[in-house]
Amino acid sequence: MRYLIRTLKMALNALRRNVRRSALTTLGIIIGVAAVIAMTEIGQGSSAAVQKTIKSMGAGDVASEAELLVSELAANAVLIDLKKAD
Repeated sequence: MRYLIRTLKMALNALRRNVRRSALTTLGIIIGVAAVIAMTEIGQGSSAAVQKTIKSMGAGDVASEAELLVSELAANAVLIDLKKAD
Protein backbone atom coordinates (compact mmCIF):
# COMPACT_ATOMS: atom_id res chain seq x y z
CA MET A 1 0.00 0.00 0.00
CA ARG A 2 2.88 2.32 0.77
CA TYR A 3 4.30 1.67 -2.65
CA LEU A 4 1.03 2.72 -4.33
CA ILE A 5 0.82 5.96 -2.32
CA ARG A 6 4.45 6.78 -3.05
CA THR A 7 3.90 6.13 -6.76
CA LEU A 8 0.82 8.36 -6.85
CA LYS A 9 2.70 11.19 -5.08
CA MET A 10 5.55 10.88 -7.54
CA ALA A 11 3.13 10.99 -10.49
CA LEU A 12 1.32 14.05 -9.16
CA ASN A 13 4.62 15.84 -8.55
CA ALA A 14 5.69 15.11 -12.12
CA LEU A 15 2.39 16.48 -13.42
CA ARG A 16 2.81 19.66 -11.36
CA ARG A 17 6.36 20.18 -12.59
CA ASN A 18 5.45 19.63 -16.24
CA VAL A 19 2.09 21.36 -16.54
CA ARG A 20 2.52 22.42 -20.17
CA ARG A 21 3.67 18.96 -21.26
CA SER A 22 0.77 17.34 -19.42
CA ALA A 23 -1.75 19.74 -20.96
CA LEU A 24 -0.41 19.19 -24.47
CA THR A 25 -0.41 15.42 -24.01
CA THR A 26 -4.00 15.50 -22.79
CA LEU A 27 -5.01 17.76 -25.69
CA GLY A 28 -3.33 15.40 -28.18
CA ILE A 29 -5.17 12.41 -26.79
CA ILE A 30 -8.50 14.25 -26.90
CA ILE A 31 -7.94 15.36 -30.51
CA GLY A 32 -6.86 11.86 -31.54
CA VAL A 33 -9.90 10.18 -30.02
CA ALA A 34 -12.22 12.79 -31.54
CA ALA A 35 -10.65 12.26 -34.97
CA VAL A 36 -11.13 8.50 -34.80
CA ILE A 37 -14.76 8.91 -33.72
CA ALA A 38 -15.41 11.47 -36.48
CA MET A 39 -13.87 9.28 -39.20
CA THR A 40 -15.87 6.27 -38.04
CA GLU A 41 -19.12 8.24 -38.12
CA ILE A 42 -18.33 9.71 -41.55
CA GLY A 43 -17.65 6.22 -42.89
CA GLN A 44 -20.86 4.80 -41.47
CA GLY A 45 -22.89 7.75 -42.75
CA SER A 46 -21.52 7.52 -46.26
CA SER A 47 -22.05 3.75 -46.29
CA ALA A 48 -25.68 4.25 -45.30
CA ALA A 49 -26.13 6.89 -48.01
CA VAL A 50 -24.69 4.61 -50.69
CA GLN A 51 -26.89 1.71 -49.57
CA LYS A 52 -29.95 3.96 -49.65
CA THR A 53 -29.09 5.11 -53.18
CA ILE A 54 -28.61 1.54 -54.38
CA LYS A 55 -31.92 0.49 -52.82
CA SER A 56 -33.70 3.41 -54.51
CA MET A 57 -32.33 2.23 -57.90
CA GLY A 58 -33.60 -1.26 -57.30
CA ALA A 59 -31.20 -3.66 -55.68
CA GLY A 60 -31.77 -6.37 -58.29
CA ASP A 61 -30.94 -4.01 -61.17
CA VAL A 62 -27.47 -3.01 -60.02
CA ALA A 63 -24.49 -5.28 -60.66
CA SER A 64 -21.12 -4.46 -59.25
CA GLU A 65 -18.02 -4.27 -61.42
CA ALA A 66 -16.56 -7.24 -59.57
CA GLU A 67 -19.54 -9.40 -60.55
CA LEU A 68 -19.23 -8.31 -64.17
CA LEU A 69 -15.49 -9.01 -64.17
CA VAL A 70 -16.01 -12.49 -62.72
CA SER A 71 -18.70 -13.29 -65.30
CA GLU A 72 -16.43 -12.06 -68.14
CA LEU A 73 -13.53 -14.15 -66.86
CA ALA A 74 -15.77 -17.20 -66.60
CA ALA A 75 -17.04 -16.68 -70.16
CA ASN A 76 -13.46 -16.35 -71.46
CA ALA A 77 -12.45 -19.52 -69.64
CA VAL A 78 -15.33 -21.42 -71.26
CA LEU A 79 -14.31 -20.12 -74.70
CA ILE A 80 -10.70 -21.16 -74.11
CA ASP A 81 -11.85 -24.64 -73.02
CA LEU A 82 -14.03 -24.95 -76.12
CA LYS A 83 -11.10 -23.98 -78.37
CA LYS A 84 -8.89 -26.57 -76.69
CA ALA A 85 -11.56 -29.25 -77.13
CA ASP A 86 -11.67 -28.63 -80.91
